[in-house]
Amino acid sequence: MVTMQTHSKFIRKTVVNRAQVMTVTILGLITKKCEGRGICAVGIDPPLDQFDACHEVRTKISLNEDGALSFHFIKASCKDCTINKYFSQDTFTIEEAFSMPADITHLLGLDNFLIDAGEYELFEAKQSYCVIFPAAS
Repeated sequence: MVTMQTHSKFIRKTVVNRAQVMTVTILGLITKKCEGRGICAVGIDPPLDQFDACHEVRTKISLNEDGALSFHFIKASCKDCTINKYFSQDTFTIEEAFSMPADITHLLGLDNFLIDAGEYELFEAKQSYCVIFPAAS
């Protein structure tokens, strides 16, 4: 598929008007001092010093044609302990709903996006682990 680079190095739009953004995702739960399973934070440049205990993973997030968000967690950025805790099963667990930050949803062309608590299918690709979070109904 043909792509073109826009003004930001973090976002690309395709000819079918889907968007991607490169982020850092902090896994864990803020309410449990970064223990548990879920997402603490997502950002272009999150203040990582406040998330010392959490697992940090480079992540490509893209908006699918059906409005779902695909998270591609880059394997090369994962520590072994992160792989064992989050990516060693067939599912990815979100214990508490997570509201995507406005700066990320804006880059993806969305007003907002809520990832509901639940179990999501985890796919393993050559260079990433992929989880698709459906749009709220």
